[in-house]
Amino acid sequence: MLALGWRLASGAALSDNRFNFMQVGLALWTAAALAGLFVSIERGLLGLPEMQISGNGSTAQALRWYHDRAGPHLPATWVISVPLAVYRLAMLAWALWIAWALLAWLRWGFGAFSAGGLWRASARAWRISRKPAPSPSPEPPVE
Repeated sequence: MLALGWRLASGAALSDNRFNFMQVGLALWTAAALAGLFVSIERGLLGLPEMQISGNGSTAQALRWYHDRAGPHLPATWVISVPLAVYRLAMLAWALWIAWALLAWLRWGFGAFSAGGLWRASARAWRISRKPAPSPSPEPPVE
């Protein structure tokens, strides 16, 4: 988004070759960002949440508590837990929001990407294409 904003603000001042190089770079960067977004949504919606639970043989499915030392009264241990469906609903809400926001972001991004043209012909290619075509030699009339 920052690179597209910079391209919108100062892309017109670049030389033709730098402009074209920047357009290719922005296209590749956008593709990589969209791929990363797709993977994060896919893993968030379909994967299990990794809570980084470790120690004392604990896993994401089994929590083993251990208190190192205790005085005359054992400390109370507590956990706040919600069903996995709550996590899935939160991820679904985030995915729907990101899809809605992505439409606006892509519209703005394409406007920034295409402001002033999508591609520029280099000066050399421009000179070659502008050379006048040789005039055809007159053919003798056929009788």
